[in-house]
Amino acid sequence: MMPLVLAVATSLIMELMAVVVLAGGPCGYEEATMHLAQCRLQHQLKRSQAMQRIDVEREELSGQLLAIATEGIAELTASVQRASEPVLNMLKSSCATGTKSAQEADRIGRIGEALQSEVAELLRYKTQVAWSRLQDRAKDRIHQLQEYGAAHQAASEAILKSIQNSIGRSLAEMHELELEAEMSLTQLIQSEVNRAMEIADARMDLVRQSAQAMEMRVSDTVEVLLSLLKYFRSKGGHTMATAA
Repeated sequence: MMPLVLAVATSLIMELMAVVVLAGGPCGYEEATMHLAQCRLQHQLKRSQAMQRIDVEREELSGQLLAIATEGIAELTASVQRASEPVLNMLKSSCATGTKSAQEADRIGRIGEALQSEVAELLRYKTQVAWSRLQDRAKDRIHQLQEYGAAHQAASEAILKSIQNSIGRSLAEMHELELEAEMSLTQLIQSEVNRAMEIADARMDLVRQSAQAMEMRVSDTVEVLLSLLKYFRSKGGHTMATAA
């Protein structure tokens, strides 16, 4: 991005040097004005190229954030599976074989409840990790855009000052109007800054939705197994082979 800004500034400075020569030479004021118009067209072309580059980089950012979110969801799934599988297997086995005492049933119930709390805490931690990664990438993009905007602003101010000092206020006022029209690029950069965080938020929604689904699935499974455990114990320790 920065090389493109420098290319724009260099091109304009070269053009303005030519305008200075024209304005002070035999060509006169009209020729200088015409050359300034040509300079303006070239500047607009560079700006258009910069805007196209921003569009491309936005798509790249979207893909990168999606990859981060997908990786976060995979980590959520693996972590929950590692934490819950042993406990859920124990609950299923207890339902299948029946319990020998109320004390054992209470112990198993506490283990199931502890799993629900553990999974909820694990998911909170993992979602925070995913959100931090998404924010870091979005902030990198925002920093890049802010540097681009600052460089563009500095180049525009330098060009206007050069015109004021070398060509005269009337042409400077014409070019100042041009710079005001170019605020669209500054606005575009600010819009891209906002959009970077919006994309990160959208990708984070995918992670949150997955985390909520996992938590509900584990919680529902535990509740069902504990209910079955209590049911079969009340029936005198019948197995759940038929139910399974």
